[in-house]
Amino acid sequence: MAITGPVRSSFSEHQSKTERKYYLRSGARWLHWSGTKLTDKRREAWKGSIEQARSCRRSFDAAAGCRAVPVNSIIPTVLAEEA
Repeated sequence: MAITGPVRSSFSEHQSKTERKYYLRSGARWLHWSGTKLTDKRREAWKGSIEQARSCRRSFDAAAGCRAVPVNSIIPTVLAEEA
């Protein structure tokens, strides 16, 4: 039996599952999961990796001034673009 499609290693899948996740915040509000507005509800907040956060900030006006906050932290992390 021949393998016809791409083969993904279990390591690459595991790495993405353990990658640290971030919220994007502006003041006391969260970026909505759609990326188009801010929300007061954390359960509706956008969440992703730091690279996704950078891309989101470039792509969406509502995310432009947001700071990345680790999911398990309340201390904002400054993105490299802000430093």
